[in-house]
Amino acid sequence: MNSSGYSPDPPAGRTDGPATLTQSDGASSRASGTRVRMAHPKRWEPEDRATVRPGDPPRCSPQGTHRAGLPHPNVMGDRAHCPYRNSEDGARTSRIGSSTVKILAVTRAIPDHDGAGGMERMAWLRAKRMAAQGDEVTVLTTPVPGRPAEWHEDGVRVRTIADRPGRYSPRWWARTALLRGLSEYDAIHSESAGATAMIHLRPRHRYLFIAHGTAKQELMNALRVRTGRWPLRAIRYAYWIMLDALTYRRVDTVLASSSQVERGLRDRPYRGAWAVTELRLMPNAVDEQHFAYDPENRARARERYGFADSTRVVATISRLDRQKGVDRVINAVARQHGVHHVIAGLGPEDESLRALSRALGVEDRVHFVGHVDYDEVRDILAMADAFVLPARNFAREGLPLSVLEAKASGLRPVVPLESDWPADVADVVVRVDMDDVEELAATLVSPDLTLRG
Repeated sequence: MNSSGYSPDPPAGRTDGPATLTQSDGASSRASGTRVRMAHPKRWEPEDRATVRPGDPPRCSPQGTHRAGLPHPNVMGDRAHCPYRNSEDGARTSRIGSSTVKILAVTRAIPDHDGAGGMERMAWLRAKRMAAQGDEVTVLTTPVPGRPAEWHEDGVRVRTIADRPGRYSPRWWARTALLRGLSEYDAIHSESAGATAMIHLRPRHRYLFIAHGTAKQELMNALRVRTGRWPLRAIRYAYWIMLDALTYRRVDTVLASSSQVERGLRDRPYRGAWAVTELRLMPNAVDEQHFAYDPENRARARERYGFADSTRVVATISRLDRQKGVDRVINAVARQHGVHHVIAGLGPEDESLRALSRALGVEDRVHFVGHVDYDEVRDILAMADAFVLPARNFAREGLPLSVLEAKASGLRPVVPLESDWPADVADVVVRVDMDDVEELAATLVSPDLTLRG
């Protein structure tokens, strides 16, 4: 055991997570095993490092699943791979000797924020699952209108700071960087860039960075689409490319939420970071039991929303902005009489999408239901005959949680033609040219969009 109280070896056995967990493209990425001495205040010294070769089981080392004792970030809170510290009898304990591990999750938004999407749902589910397994979890986020500055929910403590709900701001960066009491946490999760200021100004802590995309992908999209104030967005993304490349060198582990994100991270200008930081693939996951199709649930949901059993219902669950492409589905629905479109989510395009439905004369068949909770997502998918992800530039999407949820509900998600998926998802999705409104309209009424019996 080294001076920090960590042993490089895992406990003798492992316990698999709940059987209901489904992860797509779950193969893990490993570094080559080359050891590089790093002049970083929180890194392990070379004598603490055990060589990991291809095929080796996960270990509690810099090349293992959780370097420096970071918790498993799986949505189900799986602790199987590595403990924070192993006692001689293999018990999992925190670095201060307690059986409770303290985790700070830093995210700009949670599902309670207007316009929250899959990334925010994943962050919250991850926090809930870890809390359910006995960890002491605090989520640090921006203010939520109608909520106090601090509250407890589902076993998770929620603290809010800064001044702009669901948005980054100068005050957010300052308040996170100056946050007191960081030393009491065993690990800090940065949901995307949430803890960036903290990582750079408070380096003597254990950080795990969860990447849902890259600034380079955002820059390429801004240069390709060139809408609105795209030069300003391009400058901002260029800045974030340089900052992220440096940030990745200052954390213990970076987790890519999809194989597409991982490929982007292994390309320039980020790839140099993986000589000193571990990069792993940890795809988004869903609880299949929660979203499993139930005919009785479908009937109840349809009654609540006022749909007859024979009505064709198409669902879209996403943030309402131009990138998500919800207008494409509305245009397609206008070409199919009798088809209804349920849109769950909020965002800056809300009013313009409503105006589009009125202009097309389909406002009575396009239903904006706003923000919905976890259970309501399940109910909407249960009552739907089809699910559509009409995103304009799929390179920005990572591995969308809504697609995995629709798949778990027994639907075959309709996705962009150019989209890239893990093998177990690729066999289920239906690819369509979203720019061809006639093709999309014909697909919406296809009988082949469900796997339900």
